[in-house]
Amino acid sequence: MDSNSTQADNLRGMCVHQLFEAQAQQSPAAAAMVFESRQLSYAELNARADHLAHSLKKRGVEHGSIVAIMDDREIDVAVAILGVLKAGASCFSIDNQGPPDRVLSGLNESKADVLLTRPRFVRGIPFTLLQGLDDVGEYVTVTSPRPQIENLDALPFPDRSLVDYDKYNQYVGTGSVQRSISIFATRGCPYRCLYCHRVWPKRHVARSAKNIFQEVLLHYDRGYRTFTFVDDVFNCDRRNSKEFFELVIKNNLDIRILFPNGMRGDILTPDYIDLMVEAGVVSLALALETASPRLQKLIHKNINIEKLRENLLYICAKHPNVILDLFTMVGFPTETEEEAQMTLDFIKGIKWLHFPVISILKIFPDSAIAEFAMEHGIAREAIHRTSRLAFHEPSATTPFSMRFLRQYQATFLKDYFLLPERLESVIPIQKQLLTRTELVTRYNAYLPGILESYPEIARLIDDGGFYPEIVLPVEESVAPVFLAPAHRRDSASPSSSERRLPILLLDLSQHFSDEPDQISMVEAPLGLMYLLTYLNREFGDRIHGKILKAGIDFDSFEELKGWIDDFQPRLIGIRTLSLYKDFFHKTVSLIKQWVPDVPIVAGGPYATSEYVTLLADRGIDIVALGEGELTFAELVGAVLGGPAGMRNETVRLFTPQ
Repeated sequence: MDSNSTQADNLRGMCVHQLFEAQAQQSPAAAAMVFESRQLSYAELNARADHLAHSLKKRGVEHGSIVAIMDDREIDVAVAILGVLKAGASCFSIDNQGPPDRVLSGLNESKADVLLTRPRFVRGIPFTLLQGLDDVGEYVTVTSPRPQIENLDALPFPDRSLVDYDKYNQYVGTGSVQRSISIFATRGCPYRCLYCHRVWPKRHVARSAKNIFQEVLLHYDRGYRTFTFVDDVFNCDRRNSKEFFELVIKNNLDIRILFPNGMRGDILTPDYIDLMVEAGVVSLALALETASPRLQKLIHKNINIEKLRENLLYICAKHPNVILDLFTMVGFPTETEEEAQMTLDFIKGIKWLHFPVISILKIFPDSAIAEFAMEHGIAREAIHRTSRLAFHEPSATTPFSMRFLRQYQATFLKDYFLLPERLESVIPIQKQLLTRTELVTRYNAYLPGILESYPEIARLIDDGGFYPEIVLPVEESVAPVFLAPAHRRDSASPSSSERRLPILLLDLSQHFSDEPDQISMVEAPLGLMYLLTYLNREFGDRIHGKILKAGIDFDSFEELKGWIDDFQPRLIGIRTLSLYKDFFHKTVSLIKQWVPDVPIVAGGPYATSEYVTLLADRGIDIVALGEGELTFAELVGAVLGGPAGMRNETVRLFTPQ
């Protein structure tokens, strides 16, 4: 389509819609279109086309733009064509009966700025591919990084009353347990593993043991007995973490402590292991990744493999009542089948691991291993595709055949996980530490297929001998609490007549209930609670914040639109995981149709690890990387037009040029 033909189309389009508007004024009630049982008058058709044209212009459609239309409803196609012409753009028709590749080919051929279609026509096509976000260049402006927050004790405890914990307590959440309080005790990781997505700074910072204990005690007094630490490396500061365990023991707290994200396994010692088990640690995950010494050096993990093996064997022998997990990974670039077998042999040598995990490497676009992979012939497009896969799904980035990976997974199940000897040893222990709901949920999430497909496991899981269900006192509801030094603000308090800034924070790390989900856990949005608690402390009654989570607070786009219509936010923040990237971009697209003038700020794991892809999305205004409190507070301060208490610091933002 050359410039002359485009100009001619635009002129013809202007004539068509001008003639139509004249007819609508002369005979508004007359039938403009009739198809089967549907009919539209000139006035109705004109109003719908005007509304569409307005929406298209808000999305940047203008003279010279191209809008692709893919629909099968004749009346709606006519509305779409007329709306596009009213917006001054040109139309391009795409066959809605074609396969996904033909749809994508049509979009590429047309160079369309916008696609008008229905969800059923693009079901099965990743939303990021529809938007062309997987093929982007380094075209972003990067501001200077903000210094890492070093005094974590100065941050307020997350205000748990910002979400409805009664909802979350119904589900199995982080750590595969119910009625749990998730806690961040540390931030950052000092290790530089090649495969890791860059979410946290590479400097480990810990809250003081007393500060951590104070938060645990707060919720212990409210009736909670299960605490899940979501740190990457809790035991990096050995002295401080040891002091926390000693405080728990000294104060006679009878609690369950879980570390589902892992500890550094080769820096553990027998005395440290004994101490944390005495304090109440009932579940612990350690990470090997690979048993190949060559790959350990290649990926910069540099685990002392033999020391880790010793600690695993010590826990299994001395503390068999601890649910012990081990994280491993296959599919590294240049990995051989023999090296993969070394990892499987390592697992087989430990009697008994409870839930060993074999993940297939996910290469995140903004990671060091992505650069390494491309140097070894892996296409950038394949890397973008693998970031949306679950950890057990094979991808095109692995050096192995599909047959080898499937056989590898099957051998692990047959020769280790499903061994009757192992099951008869570990399941009675698991029943003493987990409720029936927690245990069944964990096996259903772990195994391919439902539990009934594994009679050898179902037979051992009966109605007796389980950890008792915890019932929280009704009167001890979660209430707001800060328990941190008050922060002085330079700005004066606003007058009572000043309207508070409505800020909506969305967690999209879960699908709606009518879509299959690859993660069965339901996590309370801890990061957003940290963020809004900090904003509330800094700005007080100048803001009004609300946190909503997909699948919990809204279970459809219609419900989300209802929230937005009622709340009328002036600033929206969104976080998600890479696994939900298509859900994220689809939601952003819809929000921008509903409230096109409201800025959207993205943060969290997906935003931090794939910021270039996010900024290719026209609906995203700003991406904030890593820690969010200071950055988002400065943004809120700018929106309010007043200082946020950190005027002289540099905001770490990524914005399009």
